[in-house]
Amino acid sequence: MDWEEKKEIVNIAVYYYYKNMTQEQIASKFNVSRSVISRSLQKAKDLNIVNFYIKDDSFPIINMQSELEEKFRLKEVVVAPTYNLSEVEIHHLVIKQAVRYLQEEFKSVNKVGITWGRTLASLAREFPFEVHKNLTLVPLIGGMGHLEIEKHSNQICYDMMKKLQCECNYLYAPALAQDTTIKKSFYDSQYISNALEAGKNVDMAIFAVAAPFGNNLMREIGYATNKDLAEFEDLNVVGEMNSRFFNKDGVEVDCRINNHVIGISLDEIKLIPNKVVIASGLDRREAVLAAVKAGYVNTLIIDSNIGEYMLKN
Repeated sequence: MDWEEKKEIVNIAVYYYYKNMTQEQIASKFNVSRSVISRSLQKAKDLNIVNFYIKDDSFPIINMQSELEEKFRLKEVVVAPTYNLSEVEIHHLVIKQAVRYLQEEFKSVNKVGITWGRTLASLAREFPFEVHKNLTLVPLIGGMGHLEIEKHSNQICYDMMKKLQCECNYLYAPALAQDTTIKKSFYDSQYISNALEAGKNVDMAIFAVAAPFGNNLMREIGYATNKDLAEFEDLNVVGEMNSRFFNKDGVEVDCRINNHVIGISLDEIKLIPNKVVIASGLDRREAVLAAVKAGYVNTLIIDSNIGEYMLKN
């Protein structure tokens, strides 16, 4: 490229970027076509005559969201920055992001499925009082028991109903039956059958994803025993969703708990139009990644530590 050509490219770039002229105005000034101006502006970028810098602290997070959406073909990803925050602070920040997202989504859906656990209980506590008369909340898993009542699906539905001034259904069954015979008796009930069918037909469902070991609520309240944990290890379990345990390929494994759960399955979850998963903490990174790859997630709300792990794997 000779000096005259380069000078012309710089001149066009100055008119466009510094003097805020349109491509049409510049084309008229130089008596050339708009396509000539467009090519010159592209050359200015290719030759590093013009460089762009985004000077904003939010750029890394926004860029991560975009990369995750593209890599995993997700409807939407919301990432909460972790910086030097504690696990409790990160969890609270992720919940706040989830509330912000759901406040908008609730305006355009009618039936929302609700699972159980610490994350969903936190969501119910943090949600502000709003009016969503069009909304019906539907439990996706049984929610009866005497331990950690505020974390059961029925209670979370009730707490959210009060916040949202909407309707809600209940599933009067335990999350986990003692054996398959008792489970069958629940499923034979027309009421339970109808409640589970309603869970399969929601517009959107809200889930948490948990790791099977460590800080797992099912283990703490006695649903998962040491024998179950040994079984999880043998089956290479990496996570659970709606109390359905799955391996690194996202396949629901054949184990005691999965055979006793009273709630919709992972295959049924996959058919829900918008599956929103909320997760924080690095211990859940493998579970989140497997759930996303298996197609159990459309919208993902996570912390940046999990996001970084997902982009590297």
